[in-house]
Amino acid sequence: MADIVVDTSTVVKWYIPEQHHEQARTLRDDFLDGKHDLCAPALMPFEAVNALNYSGHYDGERLHEAATSLDNYGIELVSFGSVGPIAEIANTVDITVYDAAYVALAVDRDATAYTADGNLLQDVDGSKYDDTVAHIQTY
Repeated sequence: MADIVVDTSTVVKWYIPEQHHEQARTLRDDFLDGKHDLCAPALMPFEAVNALNYSGHYDGERLHEAATSLDNYGIELVSFGSVGPIAEIANTVDITVYDAAYVALAVDRDATAYTADGNLLQDVDGSKYDDTVAHIQTY
């Protein structure tokens, strides 16, 4: 079964009905139906719960429930040392180490990283990592 790398901007769309949330939820549902595996750098749940916390849609018990449900999905969370060539990608593409972690994991797994982050897509456009990252709208 193929791996798909899921980034924070995609995961947040599972919880908040933003633009392209339908595609993000289809990706999630396909994972739950066993059509593919999902993986992410280990920092993804922290970023996702933080984004939900500051979204204005989640607080208190609702935020706790979202955090618990995110953990219960069973996404493979990959530790820093096993993600792949983070520093090389951050340097080569001139992106944050946080963004490079998702790209590096996709490179390491020969997978696609799905994102809704237009800045990341613009940054990798034309680089050797161009085909590694895709907008969630294309799922």
